[in-house]
Amino acid sequence: DGNYTMTDSQGNVLFSMQTPNFGAQVVESFCLSANEIPGCTNTNACNYDASASIDDGSCDFVSCAGCTDAAACNYHASATIDDGSCDLISCFGCTDATACNYDASATIDDGSCDFVSCAGCTDATACNYDASATIDDGSCDLVSCAGCTDLAACNYDASATIDDGSCDLVSCAGCTDAAACNYDVSATIDDGSCDLISCLGCTDATACNYDASATIDDGSCDLVSCAGCTDAAACNYDASATIDDGSCDLVSCAGCTDAAACNYDASATIDDGSCVFASNVFYADLDNDGYGDPESSTTLCALEGPYVNNALDCDDTNPFIYPNAPSTNEGIDNDCDGIVNPDEMLPCEGDMNNDGMRDISDLLMMLQSYGCSDCTVGDLNNSGSIESADILIFLGFFGTPCQN
Repeated sequence: DGNYTMTDSQGNVLFSMQTPNFGAQVVESFCLSANEIPGCTNTNACNYDASASIDDGSCDFVSCAGCTDAAACNYHASATIDDGSCDLISCFGCTDATACNYDASATIDDGSCDFVSCAGCTDATACNYDASATIDDGSCDLVSCAGCTDLAACNYDASATIDDGSCDLVSCAGCTDAAACNYDVSATIDDGSCDLISCLGCTDATACNYDASATIDDGSCDLVSCAGCTDAAACNYDASATIDDGSCDLVSCAGCTDAAACNYDASATIDDGSCVFASNVFYADLDNDGYGDPESSTTLCALEGPYVNNALDCDDTNPFIYPNAPSTNEGIDNDCDGIVNPDEMLPCEGDMNNDGMRDISDLLMMLQSYGCSDCTVGDLNNSGSIESADILIFLGFFGTPCQN
């Protein structure tokens, strides 16, 4: 018993037997032809040897068994024996790599390829880029979403996805500090021009130093220096006061404010209704002789000035004419009795010695007083002294008697 192998001098197996059972003490004999080639002679075997002339029992029907249908999912190109395992389902799908539903694992195209559902714009820079699209349908839009994409630009377009180079960093530049003097509410880019000084001042409209142009309060507001009485009708009205401090006085300056009233009070600024008006008639005494002109009267509160309480003067231009006035020997009615009395007649001019004649004796008297600066007799031209002019006047009268 046992396995038997016969090889030639080159080591080629010429014959073999697998555990033959010849029985006890049995002798087998056989002959080998020198032209016989052992091998698998079964054409269906995996190891079929077309050159073998004698089957050596080595035929293998397993190692080359598999699916031999080239259209099957599990087609085995090296298989020569179909073992009935061919799968015509599991590898079915869309085998077109450009299709929406391309199945890289599919080896059999089942006609289900979809070229529509995944069609769209595949350009990532386009306005209508579709990240889910795998087939570009030529619809890419590079215009409608173009604009300024710089967040800091004046014309930033939040909807823009393509920057078109139009970004403006100038027109909206300005002061963006709301507390600054030159704050620009329309500015979105701060250009460093903010001014926090020029508009400083008092912003309290009730303060003495309120600055209407100030927008930043610097704490300088003064509520004292301009405080006072703001009531224009008050005695202590302060035209410069802008804050009323409650000090208004409506009493101390009350009085008669009518300048035509007898009790007019020039210092009064509030009329209290106490005005009293003149009711007494007085007459002008312009020559100050104590007698009034009946043609010039006025109504006064009380006697005052160039007025008297009578109207007896017949000539208010001459202080020597009034009732019972003494004669001035000027030929005028000194006593206002309506006639020129004899004692009121003019003296004979040039009659120095009052003898009724103007002769040599009168001339001698003048000559004696010639040059006198305080003499009244002989001063015919009323110059205050006796001089040549007076002599010449006298010579005009010389030799003529006085006439009354």
